[in-house]
Amino acid sequence: MTLVIACGNPLRGDDGVGPAVAERLNAGRYPCTVVTVQALVPELAETVSQASRVVFVDARLSASAGLVTTERVLPTIADVANQGHGLGPGGIVGLATQLYGWQGDAWLVTVNGFKFDYSGTLSAPALAAIPAAVDAVVSRIVSR
Repeated sequence: MTLVIACGNPLRGDDGVGPAVAERLNAGRYPCTVVTVQALVPELAETVSQASRVVFVDARLSASAGLVTTERVLPTIADVANQGHGLGPGGIVGLATQLYGWQGDAWLVTVNGFKFDYSGTLSAPALAAIPAAVDAVVSRIVSR
């Protein structure tokens, strides 16, 4: 099973890209489980451990708004005591590996945004990038 973890706050402008991608994936017929979160918390490690593949979707502040990138996520040592609730994808994968012996593969699909203020709308570049982000996630879902 492929797990998609869409991260972001839809009330913070372009940070809502992850949840917007999740809505599109939930509307389709893709063989995956979609989870939407506002932050990557340590508790997600258990959920990740039950999947064979995980794809994280998130926004990133960048001058090149609208650019979609896909990169492999490698496990890192998660310093939960010093990071509190905010871990990166590598930290979540690292916890899943350390605590549960997870051996799947992990990917991060990122959409560059520039508007992260209090707003319930995405910027035009981020909104235009959603179809490409969905395609990037789907290509990870169907590839073996």
